[in-house]
Amino acid sequence: GSQTSKEPDEKPEHNVSLTPFYIGRTPVTNREFIRFLNEDKVKLGEYLSAQLPIERRSVSFNDGEWTCSEELECDACSCESWLLAERYCRWLTLTSGKVCRLPTEAEWEFACRGREGRKFPWGDETNGMADRAWLWRTWSSRRPGKIAVASFPMGATPEGVCDLIGYMDECCSDWYSSEYYAISPADNPKGPNEPLKQQAKVVRGGLEHEYKGFLHGSKYFSVLPSSYVPVGWTRSKLNNATTSPSVSSHVYGRLGFRVVVEREELQEESKAALRDR
Repeated sequence: GSQTSKEPDEKPEHNVSLTPFYIGRTPVTNREFIRFLNEDKVKLGEYLSAQLPIERRSVSFNDGEWTCSEELECDACSCESWLLAERYCRWLTLTSGKVCRLPTEAEWEFACRGREGRKFPWGDETNGMADRAWLWRTWSSRRPGKIAVASFPMGATPEGVCDLIGYMDECCSDWYSSEYYAISPADNPKGPNEPLKQQAKVVRGGLEHEYKGFLHGSKYFSVLPSSYVPVGWTRSKLNNATTSPSVSSHVYGRLGFRVVVEREELQEESKAALRDR
């Protein structure tokens, strides 16, 4: 959190302790997601991006197989819904033999800000933004990615985690509550136990920004590239997260995710919990 934020749901700033974890260096790519779509036998009606107009489409479904053009394989995938991101993690757990899951909000923020509480993944500097993140160029095109992950190494964290801001909105495992920070436990917070009426999940990263007095919820109001200042670690929410889009026109193409892999000493305990679900 942050005491200086203009958003009330980002307060109060508070300390937490996290069990060590591994997190994906980049968001999941189209190449990785295509493998999941085929091996887990995801149906065309369960993933609607293939029905989008061709200029907005990253994947296709032909003759019972999901495909992606070679030039888009390394772009971040659009998972369309929190449900498919969660399903991907369960599939990866089964195929890899390791416990894979979405990051908690606290894990995501720690990956982005580190122990020192950086404003941006790389530090507090605002110079050279165009060399650090995809930023406005993402929403100047209607295609979700159109650039490979990890294309801006100068924007990575000191640990090498890329694309945490200015690219995709990223799913977290937590249910969203604007008041959760005030009651968050100090050890490994995982969000509220139950969803609120909106069935919202936490989303982090993405394209939020501040511009000439606008709050960072103002998003994309004709901001010139030279005036663009992203907010490094914005907190947002995905409403109706447990419901998939019903038609392709409702698909939000910039929703992505990255994967957390639990440390070896936690693997057996977590696998037992998964079997009990």
